[in-house]
Amino acid sequence: MGKEDDLIEAVMKVAEDDSPRVKKGVDKLVENIFDKGMLPKDALGIQDGDTEALYAQAYQMYNMGKYQDARSVFASLTLVDQLDPRFLFGHAACSHMMEEYQAAADIYMHQAIISPEDPIPYYHAADCYLKLKDPFSAAVALKLVIKRSGSNPKFATIKERSEMTVKNLEKEIEAAELGTPEDIEKPKEEKTS
Repeated sequence: MGKEDDLIEAVMKVAEDDSPRVKKGVDKLVENIFDKGMLPKDALGIQDGDTEALYAQAYQMYNMGKYQDARSVFASLTLVDQLDPRFLFGHAACSHMMEEYQAAADIYMHQAIISPEDPIPYYHAADCYLKLKDPFSAAVALKLVIKRSGSNPKFATIKERSEMTVKNLEKEIEAAELGTPEDIEKPKEEKTS
């Protein structure tokens, strides 16, 4: 069952226990979101000022080190407007700071999809992969940082750092594939014995 089916099922469960007026409202909401392609915030009538106020609150909580609380707000904002990259970035950054590296990397990668010109999500995802001891995924993410950075002077520093890190990771990956020097010598020894 997909996310859409889960959402419809949850909303319909709430609606089945309520009045016909609520059911009608839920039906309209589901129609607006899934049939008309509206963002949940628009279907719910949430104003941009409301999301901005919540974003400012979550941002402040993040800066105060209240990552769990901030993440909850960022996650809620992401549910109502999944196209605003700031909400995804905030959600990912909170998970990152809470050392939930796989979740953070997944969210950064999602943000990278909706922010096709921005190398920053890949850069942070690479850090998560490094923390997860996954040099191959980190190298792939960093190569995407390099590609997206292009010749933009705004991203020159992270591009340079990414290039250096990729070189080191490629050496590490190659060494892991070859094994230790002892492993390399063993087959030769076995052949001469």
